[in-house]
Amino acid sequence: EMKSSGIIEKFNSILQEDEKIPHELRSLIERLLILTSDEEGDDWLLEFKDGASEDETVVCILAHLRMITNKDDDHHVDTSSLMQNSLRAIRKFSSSRAVQESACKVLACLYSSNQRQTGAEQSYIDVLEAVEVSLREHQNCHTVVAAASSVISNMCTTCITPADEEPSQILSDTFYTIILEVVNAMELCIDDITAAEQTSGALWALCNAKPSLVVSLGTINPGKSNAINVLIDAMKKFPSSIELHRNAIGVMHS
Repeated sequence: EMKSSGIIEKFNSILQEDEKIPHELRSLIERLLILTSDEEGDDWLLEFKDGASEDETVVCILAHLRMITNKDDDHHVDTSSLMQNSLRAIRKFSSSRAVQESACKVLACLYSSNQRQTGAEQSYIDVLEAVEVSLREHQNCHTVVAAASSVISNMCTTCITPADEEPSQILSDTFYTIILEVVNAMELCIDDITAAEQTSGALWALCNAKPSLVVSLGTINPGKSNAINVLIDAMKKFPSSIELHRNAIGVMHS
């Protein structure tokens, strides 16, 4: 689509004609040209470069996201490396909404039913701790909140629920910590239906993975902003959202 609209051609023309383009912008355009190239062997796609800027990192993440979501793409993606690189990007650019949202979308895709990842419990903890950073640093950004919440939902649904054994104390503690962030983010983004649906889905998935968390919900933000009250408020605000109501009822009946 970018090629057919002429955007790529314009970028290439600017790159050739303007020698005063800032270095970071030039690097970003060069990466974009590589991304849209028909040539094979674009090895930069296989690994994030350590010195990449925030913009370059976003382009690289989106390139990988395109490859793992496009069924007609023949590129081979090392999902293990992609996951580790996405986690590093989240930690390195914690203040960047674009990086957080894009990286969380990659992680959510990797933990979807189509790309199911399996691993040791520590790998789940690493991902949840990274997603916690996204939620904590960007609680007011509904797109980041929705993307981060979808990671939690997918992971808990495809990898942890139903659990073969009781989660370790460390993983249980991680569940409790992140459920606090999900509830806080849900309250702050309650006016956005997508964020409300995804956060409620994350709460339901967490409660399925660790049923005792349901009891904890009643003690989070005691008073008017109690977690259960936040769910009820969201249901009232979006009465036609089947997904939200299903998630909320699922939490309350867990």
